[in-house]
Amino acid sequence: TQPVEKISQAALQLSQGNFSVEVPVHTRDEIGMLARAFNYMVKEIREKEHIRKMHEDLQKAYQRVESLNRSLQEANRLKSEFLSIAAHDLKNPLQVISGYAEMIEDTPELPEPVYKSSQKIHEATERMLKIISHLLDSTAIESGKLKLNISTVDLAEVTQKVIEANQPLAQQKKQRLIFSADPNTTVKGDPDRLYEVINNLVSNAIKFSPPRKPIRINVMNVANRKEFKGNVVIRVEDKGPGLTSEDLKKLFGRFARLSAQPTGGESSTGLGLSIVKQLVELHGGRVWAESKGVGKGSIFCIEL
Repeated sequence: TQPVEKISQAALQLSQGNFSVEVPVHTRDEIGMLARAFNYMVKEIREKEHIRKMHEDLQKAYQRVESLNRSLQEANRLKSEFLSIAAHDLKNPLQVISGYAEMIEDTPELPEPVYKSSQKIHEATERMLKIISHLLDSTAIESGKLKLNISTVDLAEVTQKVIEANQPLAQQKKQRLIFSADPNTTVKGDPDRLYEVINNLVSNAIKFSPPRKPIRINVMNVANRKEFKGNVVIRVEDKGPGLTSEDLKKLFGRFARLSAQPTGGESSTGLGLSIVKQLVELHGGRVWAESKGVGKGSIFCIEL
């Protein structure tokens, strides 16, 4: 009866939660078979208990992550709300300052230093208004409040308008804007937002390219090309300072600061490309950049 008693004691320990209990097996008779069966059963229970504990720990970890994610989302919402309120509150007084500076510039027979000072004030407020406009766009996109007014858009036509608007800037730096477009480059999208996207890429190419360098803008119909998922690709190629591998990693982030600097003293908010990416993705497209390295220019592409 002693082996049976040991099995009985082991069963009692198992019922109390001791999953490491084991009955010694010394014989091959029926008692020995019972002991081996008991030990096998304990092993199975132990493994299942281990899996249950792991699952429980994973559930707790998942709940902690969910809680943290909710906190981060709320913090991001509050941040966006704060930026939006701050931007709105700054916009009106800056517009007033800009308006008065412009009035001074248009007033005849004032001393030259006054004209120069008013011009600097006007330029500074315009830069600030541009930053605020970008912040408002970015927060509106992040919060899902930006609504697209979808219609049929001829991207070749929109790009042509962008080039015409940017010609004076290019001429100041003696740059040539070389434009080409395939037939049938229409897509469904918001014409104003797509103009904003293309304008950002073209103005950046002008801003970062040295004087007298050509900038090529191509609008391509890629509907029948397997390497593309969209119908149209817009390609903007410059002969500027190029991009490092680090630049390419952070290029479309908010307030990104790159190794390249504007070549004509122009300002950069660090928000433009981030908004480009957000707007293109809102249209179901993608944007990317290519560069062979420093001093070898850059290519920016939009696929829609």
